[in-house]
Amino acid sequence: SSIHEGFGISVIEAMATGLPCILSDIDTYKEITNDNGIFFKVGNPKSLAQKISELSEDSELMKEHSIKSLECSGKFTKKKYLTSLREIYHNLAPNE
Repeated sequence: SSIHEGFGISVIEAMATGLPCILSDIDTYKEITNDNGIFFKVGNPKSLAQKISELSEDSELMKEHSIKSLECSGKFTKKKYLTSLREIYHNLAPNE
């Protein structure tokens, strides 16, 4: 769990494998998961334990979050990154 995170590449890598993610309720994780993670309160071990129990006891919840993880990770592909980067450069350096 993290208190602060710049981007969260490890979360994206986990999502890309279909793992449901139990995450700190920090803004970075909420943003990269589109609020589709399973969030616990930072600094609250009981909250974390509760989320682990909920997920381990509910196979439908696990399946649902696994599917959401795969879908969400799709927005972080190399192709999408390069397309966005080219667009930024194109807007900064207009054609002559």
